Amino acid sequence: MYSVMLVEGKKLESESIKKWANWKDPNFQICYEAADGLDALNYYTNVMQPDVIITEIQMPGMSGFELIKEIHKINAGQKFIIVSSEANFLYAKQAMKLGVKDYLIKNAITDEDLYIALCEVLKLVNGQNKSHLNVSVESLAASETLQMILSEEVPFDLINQYLYSLGVDISDSVYFIMSFAVENIGTLKSAYVERLLNDLSFFIGPSQDIACYMWQNNFAYLGFVKSDLSQFSIMKREYKVSNAILKAVENVLGSVRVTIGVSQITDKIEDVSRKYWEAEKARNYSIFLGGVRTLYYYENPCTLSGADALHIQMKGIENAINNRDIDEICRMINNIYKNNKDSFRKYLHLKYASSLLINLFMDYCKSNSIPYRYIFNNGFLSKRTDEQNETMDRICDSLCVCFKLLVNGMKAKTKYSKFVRNIVEYICENYNNHISLNSIAEHFKYNKTYVANYFKRETRETVNMYIRRFRIEKSKILLKTTDLGIDDIMYLVGFNSRQNFYMEFKKSAGVSPVKFREVSKIQEDAV
Repeated sequence: MYSVMLVEGKKLESESIKKWANWKDPNFQICYEAADGLDALNYYTNVMQPDVIITEIQMPGMSGFELIKEIHKINAGQKFIIVSSEANFLYAKQAMKLGVKDYLIKNAITDEDLYIALCEVLKLVNGQNKSHLNVSVESLAASETLQMILSEEVPFDLINQYLYSLGVDISDSVYFIMSFAVENIGTLKSAYVERLLNDLSFFIGPSQDIACYMWQNNFAYLGFVKSDLSQFSIMKREYKVSNAILKAVENVLGSVRVTIGVSQITDKIEDVSRKYWEAEKARNYSIFLGGVRTLYYYENPCTLSGADALHIQMKGIENAINNRDIDEICRMINNIYKNNKDSFRKYLHLKYASSLLINLFMDYCKSNSIPYRYIFNNGFLSKRTDEQNETMDRICDSLCVCFKLLVNGMKAKTKYSKFVRNIVEYICENYNNHISLNSIAEHFKYNKTYVANYFKRETRETVNMYIRRFRIEKSKILLKTTDLGIDDIMYLVGFNSRQNFYMEFKKSAGVSPVKFREVSKIQEDAV
């Protein structure tokens, strides 16, 4: 019997995990249930070191990642499985760097996923882990054969036979295709092509994968993975191949730009040419921000796929903005994010969606002369999202709030006179400073009674009421979309008294700031 420590801050979810696997079948037994990372570390240090640790990432006191780092200082060989609600590509990437054996998503996990993960770890504990990719077929003959297959020069019914002749056994495997291209250089000479393929084979290590040169600095890679592996393990394999490609190209050609397209996984070898087309289509989009050079293809059978559908959705959001329809804007943004958050591969799609929405938001702010300070804490908008600290749900909610304030700002532009609009803009730009009716009247060089009456006649509230309401709405956004402390938020939005802040907040929201954040988190988890 092998021991397992379960580290999960929520009792209900801990009970759910215990029901997801037949613990007697893989010969594992839960020896301890830790309430958080600190509790787990204390047990590990003072009581016993279990064979396997299953942990969540987000926990009070000490996160799952911090726990893994601390335990690896004690025992570098400790085996971990992450079972988390965080479907964030960067979390998965961090897990790989820390040597986590599997990464399972709570809202997508099945009994089979956890069973397979435990069995794979059982092999590691016993020292029985053997690579399923143990046949090296990186040769000129294999490359030429793959080129013929992808060029559809081999009949579909003979593809299996061709691969078998190369020593490739795909009976218990699924596969993916990568298409990668070296950009902005002349056509590669054959000697460089051969060296690049050889280096790629070296960096990948022993496997039955095949790479080949296709045309004009375009290459293809056929990668195999065992059919019973989890989504996380497949992603790790794709990630490894992608890094090996970049490393091989840099080793042979120096610092040049490379783009990589990745197909969907399939077990139907007769679909190999279609999978190559998928990888090519993904690579040709080449539209993501920053240094992202690996693009994934996916297709939703209920909708148009990829960027084509996304651009249509953006047009719909534009129309809703022009119609000042806040509900429709939020519905469409939610449809983009919350219907796509369950897959690591769709992370890149959502990253691109974020860039389009941010650019759309910026364009409308500029065309309507709405200052960023009306919506953000600063007079500028950074296009870099701190993805380490953001979930897709939070990004989605934050964008909905931004567009809601944008539309309200557009409505105010047409609703109020220029004088009142100037006052509103001044409040938006200075709400986090010490401002009042007196300071606003002094700034615009008007009598404060005149300002007060003029403003109230159009807005139906006093200047100070408007300032307080605006500050409270900003605090709600920060409570929903950040992990900042309550006092930090209070000062950021311009309140200097905790008592006044709590009183005004409860008057507006009906609950305290702490309760508001708790309820918002519960609603987010429930979606």
